[in-house]
Amino acid sequence: MKKILCPIDFSKAAMNALEYAFEIAKKFKSELILFHAMHPAPVLTVNSPLDLDKPDHDTSRAKLEKICRDMASKNFHGINYMFIVKTGFAEDKILDLVNEHNIDMIITGTKGAEGIRTLFGTLSADLAVKSSCPVLVVPEHYKFDEIKKIIYASDLSASGIEKNMEHTRKLAKAYDAHVTFLTIERESPESEDVEYLTERGLGMVYKNKKKRGMDYYMLSNENVAQGINLFAEEKNANLIIISSHKRNFAQRLFSKSVTKEVTFHSGIPVLVLHD
Repeated sequence: MKKILCPIDFSKAAMNALEYAFEIAKKFKSELILFHAMHPAPVLTVNSPLDLDKPDHDTSRAKLEKICRDMASKNFHGINYMFIVKTGFAEDKILDLVNEHNIDMIITGTKGAEGIRTLFGTLSADLAVKSSCPVLVVPEHYKFDEIKKIIYASDLSASGIEKNMEHTRKLAKAYDAHVTFLTIERESPESEDVEYLTERGLGMVYKNKKKRGMDYYMLSNENVAQGINLFAEEKNANLIIISSHKRNFAQRLFSKSVTKEVTFHSGIPVLVLHD
């Protein structure tokens, strides 16, 4: 993991996510890129006042630089970081930066369910489902804790699973963490589905068991997101990983709405992986 992008709007949620990002960057010796988007100035009309505030890039850059220096003084010496300020809509600019800078992961904060209508909270959820790279969403009040228990929630579709497993293996290896594979069905699955999922889930476990502890659970819950969050809470997990794939049989989806709901309601960080 060479490059991590952390969007900053100077809110409490963003600053908390930044501290988490510094911890991850320190662990993986990654370059950390802080990004702030400034909304475009309104277009002046004949009746518009002439003293409208305009984007101040220098002030924003100075804030980001101070933040980096303050964070670096908190036992984060040696981390390579930079900051970028651009004018435009945050989501568009962040997605552009992912491609321009070959970003390996976005780490962003959210206010959760109570802040669902806030700009930054909505941005984090949208990035989680739209970004081509992994997105780690950190709840506003969650303080970094060593990642020791990971819940890997997936429908275990064949497409992209190996690439996503590689991300999981790297995290598990770095923190010596235990990984639990979890499949949540909205309804009690048909017998052929049970057979398929059990074979697939146990196969993933046995394939990687020699490397570190893993296990597998299949549960039923009409609300998939709720089932994931409740299971993670029960297991005292430090991280939820959502592997988002389309299911071929029965035409069921591990949908984008599930991903958003998990990130809004989870009390722990959620890492979203895609095909």
